[in-house]
Amino acid sequence: MPALTLPVVARLVVLAAGTLAGSGMLALASGLAAATSLLLLEKTRVHAFVKRIDDESLRASARFAAMACIVLPLLPPALAHESRSHPANRVLGAAAVAACTVMLLRVTLACAVLNPALALQLPRFVWPSSSG
Repeated sequence: MPALTLPVVARLVVLAAGTLAGSGMLALASGLAAATSLLLLEKTRVHAFVKRIDDESLRASARFAAMACIVLPLLPPALAHESRSHPANRVLGAAAVAACTVMLLRVTLACAVLNPALALQLPRFVWPSSSG
């Protein structure tokens, strides 16, 4: 499979911006065009920055992206907003606490899969301490 060259990527970005603009999403299309222009103008700085990234940092970034883009959307949304709008309903507050507890367990499980050594260190950071 041939590598994506800059002209090919630029054409895809122009196509995406045009599609967004044609769909009525002018602000998003303008933002995409502006961000692309900025990246093209700062191309040499971006290349220099990318060359300084080591493998360990790249792997850590990929793990973070996986947790942020895959795991977090699967977590249940907190119900604190609903609890505030209906103060008489204390069940929603308890559900928010339960959702946060489940989130903690899911993040710990994801961490155990992605980085077992870090997962062993998590209890020190998430368990409430008596000092303070």
